[in-house]
Amino acid sequence: LVGIIPARSAYFFAYEQSKRALGSWGLSEGGVLNALISGLAAGVAGNTLTNPIWMVKTRVQLLADSSAGQRAYTGYRDAVRSIYREEGIGGFYRGITASYWGCAEGCIQFVLYERIKSELLSRRNAERERRGLPPTDKLPKATYFCSAAAAKAVAAVTT
Repeated sequence: LVGIIPARSAYFFAYEQSKRALGSWGLSEGGVLNALISGLAAGVAGNTLTNPIWMVKTRVQLLADSSAGQRAYTGYRDAVRSIYREEGIGGFYRGITASYWGCAEGCIQFVLYERIKSELLSRRNAERERRGLPPTDKLPKATYFCSAAAAKAVAAVTT
């Protein structure tokens, strides 16, 4: 939870902020290019913010067994101090390039999610029009959930 909560918070915050900013610059908020760029920005922001957390966690786990020839950390605080002392601030960002490559999944996920939402909303409004009801810009919460799950599944399988 120490890593997941800030990672997801940064990710979705960056996505929404990017989507709005790009919308104000003329890119449709529901468009493919907006979702692609916003998904990339979200991935970069989330990874940059939380890489130190994941790097320290990984080091503590890998060096838990001191038989590997390196001194095991006594805990997370010891790991943070040792990494900073021996490697500087850059030590916390080791492996971040590989994390950035993983941003492709988020880009695909958000492009699909926005397209699915748009298509479902169009269908819903066509049905509402047939019934003589005004259009809506909302979908049922379960539809958002299922749309997100489907987009995530496809993005995970394709990357």
